[in-house]
Amino acid sequence: MLVEQTLFGVRDKVKIAIDRLQAFEPPEGYYLAFSGGKDSQCIYHLAKEAGVKFDAHYHLTTVDPPELIYFIKEYYPDVITDKPETTMWNLIKKRGLPTRQKRFCCQVLKEGGGEGRIVVTGVRWAESTSRKNNRGVTEVIGKNKADKILFNDNDEDRKLFENCQKKGKRVINL
Repeated sequence: MLVEQTLFGVRDKVKIAIDRLQAFEPPEGYYLAFSGGKDSQCIYHLAKEAGVKFDAHYHLTTVDPPELIYFIKEYYPDVITDKPETTMWNLIKKRGLPTRQKRFCCQVLKEGGGEGRIVVTGVRWAESTSRKNNRGVTEVIGKNKADKILFNDNDEDRKLFENCQKKGKRVINL
């Protein structure tokens, strides 16, 4: 059990996450964005514990460490591996090296799935005070934020529940 001690008592964070997953469950199930990292493993197991319908997707980038691919195949055999239309090397030839200001690789290689679905991602709220304090249970971004399409970037502006007009996705960041 993962609990948080507050001035007002104890909060069971696992129960809160499970309740949220159950509250938003769509009839077709969730599209779970799975990277193989600790956050993805956590949301995968929370979805299992919640008993919600989901399909987990790992987006191959073509520069993935072999150990990661073997780990996912061994411990998460039901995760679907989505292969990109192009390789990272071809993207570099076409657009140059990615930088902090020029982040195109995730958009092209990792964020293509989940259109028309509710996508579940792992975002570590405890990484900053603004993430922790500026979030409601459900928030939908309007037109000003619709152009923001990097759902796995752990950005300061990340919401718990987001709507992306451009990609036709709704995202729950647990």
